[in-house]
Amino acid sequence: MNAILHAAANSSGDAEWESVLRNNITASRNVFEAALIAEVKRLAYASTVQVSVGFRGKEELSRNIVCREFNKVSGDYPMVTTFMTSRPLCL
Repeated sequence: MNAILHAAANSSGDAEWESVLRNNITASRNVFEAALIAEVKRLAYASTVQVSVGFRGKEELSRNIVCREFNKVSGDYPMVTTFMTSRPLCL
């Protein structure tokens, strides 16, 4: 096998923790581990908007985007990078 496209997950912002754990975290880990064992050359992983929500100092922006209240989003915002500190939605 040359490649895997992993796009399966529970993308609901209202998902119960058990569902997120099973369908997003555990399932993704299983895909990554199986790819490693099978010596797959490439793995494309699609995530959800949930991973970009909760950046410190941008809580209102994140809430407006998640709630699809785009008319409340104004101004220029920097591109999200790997150097920005994130935090879980529930903290």
